[in-house]
Amino acid sequence: MKCRKTGMPVQTMPERKPSLPLNLQFFAEGDGNGTGGSAGNEDGAGENGGSAGAGQKLSFDDFLKGEGNQAEFDHHMNKAIETAVKMRRKNGVF
Repeated sequence: MKCRKTGMPVQTMPERKPSLPLNLQFFAEGDGNGTGGSAGNEDGAGENGGSAGAGQKLSFDDFLKGEGNQAEFDHHMNKAIETAVKMRRKNGVF
């Protein structure tokens, strides 16, 4: 291949295949056997260390009953509502 302007030969990079597989869905939902335990413990229980039992999923209501979860949820909801109201007032909707 030659350069259009100068006519000198141009070196091109050879095509390479990736040497390592790309695990693009590494953090996607697993098959329910505890995969994805990269939050610190190897059993896939997550950050809180709690587990809903073998193969049993924890409902959102049961999650909120956990220690401090309801307060944390309320905090984030109130902050989101305040931000939404502030943005709508700023844009002249309210």
